[in-house]
Amino acid sequence: LWWGAYIHHIVHLHTVHNHILHHLHTVHNHILHHFHTVHNHILHHLHTVHNHILHHFHTVHNHILHHFHTVLQYWVRHHRETSLREQIVLRKNTDFGEVF
Repeated sequence: LWWGAYIHHIVHLHTVHNHILHHLHTVHNHILHHFHTVHNHILHHLHTVHNHILHHFHTVHNHILHHFHTVLQYWVRHHRETSLREQIVLRKNTDFGEVF
């Protein structure tokens, strides 16, 4: 008769053990699911913010380069024109025998 009680005790422990494991598994999956969802949400926002920053950086970078290029072209043109004027003046003056 004692072994019947012993088997009953073992079956009960097994049932309790499975019940606990089932709940642990369910809770674990629930936590993982929420973690995954939150993780994806954070990654999505990070990606969006990152793209937004890159877009603005690219725009600002192009804007600066455009202005730099324009200023550089202006300076080169101005320098060339000034140099040509100086050469013309020098040529005119050397024609009259004057040398700087």
